[in-house]
Amino acid sequence: MNKFVSKSRNSMRILAPAAALLALTACQHQMSGAVDDIYMPQMHYENHPIEVAKGTVKLQVPTRSARLTVKEQNAIRKFAHQANETEAVKIHVRRPAGAMVGNAVAARVAQLLEREGVSPHRIKHTSYKGSARSPVLMSFSRKFAVTNECGDWSENLSETYSNQNYKNFGCTGQHNLAAMVANPEDFETPRTSTSASASRRNQIFKKYITGEDTTAAKATQAQVKSSDVGGN
Repeated sequence: MNKFVSKSRNSMRILAPAAALLALTACQHQMSGAVDDIYMPQMHYENHPIEVAKGTVKLQVPTRSARLTVKEQNAIRKFAHQANETEAVKIHVRRPAGAMVGNAVAARVAQLLEREGVSPHRIKHTSYKGSARSPVLMSFSRKFAVTNECGDWSENLSETYSNQNYKNFGCTGQHNLAAMVANPEDFETPRTSTSASASRRNQIFKKYITGEDTTAAKATQAQVKSSDVGGN
């Protein structure tokens, strides 16, 4: 009888870790099934991300006359400034084939581009099939910052219980940011920080060591009280 009891106890000692392991495995299986690991975007810049896309800037110059009007010259100057700001590699000037006036307008366009700082090797002249009255086509490629369209009001804002941003939240702000950015490529590769002013840094360190105030001096015009603004 004692031998039988001792053997039973030994068997229980061996089976106990295995039973605990099975229980732990079952518990983990139940917990993993209950966890929701799907990430839902919460911030406006996640719901309306700004992306960089490549597009074409175009301008048509009429060929009614061989001379350019003041309005047409200003449009070409603005076009040239945009090309220089975006560092466009090539500016395409396409003229209608066989049109004498079109050839003259294309030549004047190229002269005006060069006056505005566009080097001649960046101007690429080509022709296309068109009539004598077809315009001179100007274009260059650049990058634009874009985001998805606004106006998603599919949700009923009077019956929201999840305490999350609605789908159209922050879309206008993202559009404004995409339109105002000077260089869309900054969204892809941020610019490196400029070096700090060593002389200014040394002055601040000296004031800090001697216990002086390190803040910049304020102009006397900025020290205005609310009572002074209101008057007597």
